[in-house]
Order: sequence, then structure tokens, then C-alpha cells
Amino acid sequence: MIGQSLLKLIPSDKVEEETSILLQIKSGERVNHFETKRINKDNELLDISLNISPIRGIHGNIIGASKIARDITPQKEAERLIAANEQKFRMLADSMPQFVWTGDAAGNLNYFNQAVYNYSGLSKEQIKKEGWLQIIHPDDREANVKAWMESVRTGTDFIFEHRFGRHDGEYRWQLSRAIPQRDAAGNIQMWVGTSTDIQEIKEQDQQKDFFISMASHELKTPITSIKGYVQLLKSAYAKSEDMLLTKSLGVIDKQIITLTSLISDLLDVSKIKSGSLVLNKQDFELTEMILEVASQIQHVNPDYKIVFSGKPAPVFADRERISQVLINLLTNAVKYSPNSKEIIIKNFIENDHVVVSVHDSGIGISKADQEKIFERFYRVEGKDEKTYPGFGIGLFISSEIIQRHQGKIGVNSDPGKGSVFYFSIPLKK
Repeated sequence: MIGQSLLKLIPSDKVEEETSILLQIKSGERVNHFETKRINKDNELLDISLNISPIRGIHGNIIGASKIARDITPQKEAERLIAANEQKFRMLADSMPQFVWTGDAAGNLNYFNQAVYNYSGLSKEQIKKEGWLQIIHPDDREANVKAWMESVRTGTDFIFEHRFGRHDGEYRWQLSRAIPQRDAAGNIQMWVGTSTDIQEIKEQDQQKDFFISMASHELKTPITSIKGYVQLLKSAYAKSEDMLLTKSLGVIDKQIITLTSLISDLLDVSKIKSGSLVLNKQDFELTEMILEVASQIQHVNPDYKIVFSGKPAPVFADRERISQVLINLLTNAVKYSPNSKEIIIKNFIENDHVVVSVHDSGIGISKADQEKIFERFYRVEGKDEKTYPGFGIGLFISSEIIQRHQGKIGVNSDPGKGSVFYFSIPLKK
């Protein structure tokens, strides 16, 4: 029987539960962390956690019980608030056409909004049983998992382009991004991600790449012919006293060289996009190549002083492509250093790689631009944009060349204090 004084503390719908607990104790069982409700002296309903153990006499018979009641009302209120907020989040996410998904701290995806199920034609049970990877195009799965686990391991934002399978069998490109949600101590509690359809953007990109490729190829032949005739004219009028003519031919020749370089860069971009950029690797001494390139840039820019310091570094790489990277870094150093005429090249050995750096004391680059400067067609915007024109593809091409050599490329810079561009490639084994 339950005493009348105790009955006042027990909600009416919990009396039967209390009777069941008493029977358990009488039978010798323990009750651990049992959550229930109780009424306090102010007639307020509290959430309680009970731990009850039977007390036995010297003969082993049960003579009483030890009860510990802990008020867990604040904890349960927090849980109810979290549940309510989660429900609001799910309702909001399910009303969105964009794909929304979440994952736990370990990277296990545990929620998809209704748009994912509508698009894929899969049920919650199917995704739970066979996994979310079945939505991803087979060719994108391995890279997807690798990129996702790297973000989970490092705690950095996840950004990835991949194709999602639609219920009718068509695959469409999506841009997925997930950011970690952290507690006050900085520990990751969960991941919140979205996926946005970029199929039309991809198709426009393909059309643009096709146009660039075709236009570059078509322009190459007439430009080569023009260059040939200009060379003939320069040779024929080399001793001419007509200074306007000879000077004009010199200017035309320089502009043709610039245009040829731009066309070559556009062709390289097309090759990179199509996966047809081929490396012709050979054994060579990197230091010798650096000195050759430095001499070439010095000759074209006599007002600048290019200083090199370093040690011999044998490599097995594409000499022409690595030279192309260094030329790009040096010409940029010249272009963006109008008031500083010294450029320093260094190389050193680090972890079986040779690192080459180009130092200038030019206008510098902001932190925000440093994160994007190696992207295709990205150009720094600002007051200097008209002064320093360009397509924004040189660093993109350089980055792709170095990556294909299993190396790294980067920049350290402060606005107004100059820049240090660097790249590394493996030493010859």
C-alpha cells in the first residue's frame, strides 16, 4: 500500500506506476534511473529520476528500501525545447525545394528533408537500409566519400560538386556544402548541409569551354601567319631610316607575342577541363631551368633586378610546364610591383620536395583574394583592376600543372607589403 502522505506527491496517472515499483522492490529488484513525475509542495509538476534499492535484514529478508530522487526538470525542459526546435527545423527544411541534410559529429548522415525523397524517389527506409551513397553517381562516390571524411576529420567546411540520381534515372549536378555546428568549447556537435542544383550552370560552363576551345584553335592559325609576315617585314626593314615603321613593327610584334600567349593559355584551360593536358616528364636540373627563366624575364624587363639563391635540385618533371609556372609567377611579380624593382627567387629542399618561391615588394593581395586567386577566371577586384588587366587564368593553369606533379602551390601576402608565391614538386627519387 502507498501511504496517504506519499500519494499527495504522486500524480494520479502515476499511482499505478508507483505500485509496480513497490512490487519490484519487494521482490528484491533494483530500480535505476527511472524517470517519472512528482508534485512538489507548491503543487508544481516535476520531472524526477529515481534510484531505489531494497534493504535486507540480517536474515536476507527485505525490511525496507533506499530511495534517491533527483530533480531533472531543467534537463527535461532543455530536451523538450531541443525537440521542439528540431521539429521546427524539420518542418522548415521539408518546405524547401533545396536539399537539406544533417550528420552527427562523426559524419554519419541522419536526416534528409522531404525534397531529397521526392527527387530520388527513394523512401526513408531505403536510404536507411542501403545508405545515401546510392543517390550519388557511381563515378562521383569515391571522391565524395574522401572529401566528406576529410572535412569531418579536419572540421573544415565541406564543398563538393557531384551528380544526384533523379527518380526518372537522370543525373543532375549539385553543389553540396556542409558546415559544422560547434558548442561553446568549439567541439563539433553536428553537421548541417545543403545541396543546390547547378545543372544549368554546368551546361553553360560546357558551352563556354567549347567556345573557348574552338575560338582558340581558330585564332591560332591566322595569328601564326600574321607573326610570320611581321617577322619578314622587320627583317626587310631592319636598316630602314623610317623610325615610325620600325617602331610600329616592334610594337605589333610584342602585341602578337602577348596575344599568342593568351591563346596558348586558353588552349591550356580547354585541355585541363577536358582532361587532355599531358605531361612530358624528363630528368633535369631545376636550378638551371630557374636561371634560364630568370635571365629571359630579366632581358624582357631590364628595369628589374631578379636575384636567385638556392641549391641544385634534380627533378623528374615536365620542364616546359614547370618553366611555364615560373614564368607566370615572375611576370606577375613584375606586373604587380610597379614601384619596387627587385624580385627574389629562392629554392630549398623540404620533405623530399623542392620548394621554389618568388618574392616581390609590390601591391600585395588581401586574405580574401588569396583564397580564390588560383580559381579559373578569378581576378582581384579593386582600384588596380584597370591598371593590371588579364583573364585570370595564369595562376589557375599553374595550379593545375603543379597539382598534376603531386606538388603544392600557394601564396603569402599582405596588402601594400608584397607577395611570396611558391610551389613545390617532388625531388627525383
